Amino acid sequence: MRLEVFLAPHCITFDEALRLVERVRRDFPAVDMWVHDLEVDPAARRPEVFAVPTYLLDGRVLSVGNPDERTLVAALSAGARARGDPPPSRARGRSRVPRQSWDGR
Repeated sequence: MRLEVFLAPHCITFDEALRLVERVRRDFPAVDMWVHDLEVDPAARRPEVFAVPTYLLDGRVLSVGNPDERTLVAALSAGARARGDPPPSRARGRSRVPRQSWDGR
């Protein structure tokens, strides 16, 4: 599965796009991830990319603009299941130490 993200640093949602890219890299290591900075390499633009950021999943537009994180994770999880890839770890980024209740118990 290939995810391409087309972005440009001048875009107001650039930082959110980078955060989502890092989430995918961390939680979906089997995804072939490509990030195209169109200010550095304008020739990387594809005909279906008319705004930044644009997310292509296996060559098809997944989102123009940053997708909702749950939508992105759901699309990648569905693609991984269809290919027989192992599911992402749900424990990543979470503490293994039990939380205390609000009253300190």
